[in-house]
Amino acid sequence: MDRDGTILIDTSSSQKIIYNGFTFKEIIKGIIVKYAKKSKNEAESMINNFKYFTKPIETFSDALFFSHETEYHWAMCMVYGDKYWLEGINTAPPNDYNEWESEYIAKEKLADSSFEFFN
Repeated sequence: MDRDGTILIDTSSSQKIIYNGFTFKEIIKGIIVKYAKKSKNEAESMINNFKYFTKPIETFSDALFFSHETEYHWAMCMVYGDKYWLEGINTAPPNDYNEWESEYIAKEKLADSSFEFFN
């Protein structure tokens, strides 16, 4: 199970990322349920079987890889495939997304951000 507050350090630069893994995956789950109209169980199954989640996010480089895209992007990849935009699925989150995300984070008592960067 992923947890929030994992500190990952780049040994060459001493930069740090706090990886909030529980938050990251819970936001993705919420996106799949809300915007792809899947059940909670379907969303959890998609997350558990996502090819990029076969190993834990446990290094600075892993966190950089996942943080370069939004949770919305990763959710759409899980539902529609890696090149979902070629199938006509919009890459931009819906207009209500930011408001929904803020409310979801508060309601589910999640961390404010999936990835926090420090020098």
